[in-house]
This record gives sequence, C-alpha cells and structure tokens, in this order.
Amino acid sequence: MKTFAYDTVDSTNEQAKRLIAAGEVRDVACVVAGEQTRGKGTRGRSWSSPPGAGIYLSLVRVFERGEVRPTTLFTLAAGVACAEVLVEWTGITVHLKPINDLWADGGKLGGILTETTVAGADVTGLVVGVGINVSAVPRIVSSGAARPVSLQDLLPPERFARVAPRSIATALADRLLAWCAAAAGGEEAKIRAAWSRFVLPGAVLPESL
Repeated sequence: MKTFAYDTVDSTNEQAKRLIAAGEVRDVACVVAGEQTRGKGTRGRSWSSPPGAGIYLSLVRVFERGEVRPTTLFTLAAGVACAEVLVEWTGITVHLKPINDLWADGGKLGGILTETTVAGADVTGLVVGVGINVSAVPRIVSSGAARPVSLQDLLPPERFARVAPRSIATALADRLLAWCAAAAGGEEAKIRAAWSRFVLPGAVLPESL
C-alpha cells in the first residue's frame, strides 16, 4: 500500500481527496501527517490535531462508480480496526461509542470520519480518516464536546515511554485495509459481531445502516 506522508496538512481527508482527483491513487493508499491545521470531525466540527501529539491518517480506496457500500459500514469497520490495534499495542481498554468515537476512561480518545468523493465519470473515492490522541497536550475542544483523553493520560509513564506512534500508525493502516475490505465485500454481520466486542456498555448500534 502506497503511503503519502506529510509534516503538516490541513486535513488528511482533504489531502486524500486531492490525491484522488489528481489520479495519484488508483486503488488503495494511506495519507499520514504529523499535524493537521484544519482537522475534521463529524457534523462540521473540527478535530484538534497538535503537531506530534497524535496519529492522524486516512485510508484511501478507489472504487468504480456504484461499488461503494454505505459509509456507515466502513466507519464501523474502522472502529474495529482501531480498537484491535490499540488494545494489542498498548493494552488499554478501548470502547466504541456509536458510531464513530473511540472511548477510554470516560473520555474521547479518537474519532473516525468516513467520506466519499467523486473523481471523473466512473470513479468514487472512499476516505476513512482516523485521529487518535497520543500525547497529553492542550487541545481546542468545541463547546459541549466530550472530554479528550490521550494515551499518555491512560498509561503509566514507563509504559507510555515505550509507545511507538509510527509503528502503531503502520499497524493501523494495515488493519484498516483488512477491515475495510470486509466492508467493501458487504460482510456486515462479521463487522457487527466484531464491533460488539468493543461497544461502550449501554450503547447500541442502529439496526439498519
């Protein structure tokens, strides 16, 4: 999988869309950045992305027009990928809050934003953006938004010192690719079953996507 790495971008999702429009991505790719100056959340919200303080990446897939499944299914698949990788690499307890939040210790550890974009007459691009808070630094949070938490908040100092964000990002990109392939194949039952292993207690998924 080709990787496009940047020190700073406005948004990895927006950069992914530009790469699709320019014909730079013809199958799958990953866009990763050290900082986002205009990180995107759902419903037009911003995602605070301080330099070097988080994992900011977007998985990009290009489909022929009409092939793409509902974006919600890809969001659920991405949630499973994120939860699995974070548990494996850090040992923390991660929950998924419907439908696009990564939750830990009563706060928001990360988020997922799935978007589609049209490029030309026959191509649809799918962009699955992920943001995960790594370091405990000041973050700009919208009024009423959930309390942000980071891996540094959740881990003892000696364990946090062993956290390798680049390695986690690489593992996450690979796992996103695998789970999004399941979404592209319409494996909704498999994705729902995996998602339910991490669901925030008391939360439920919608019956239809």
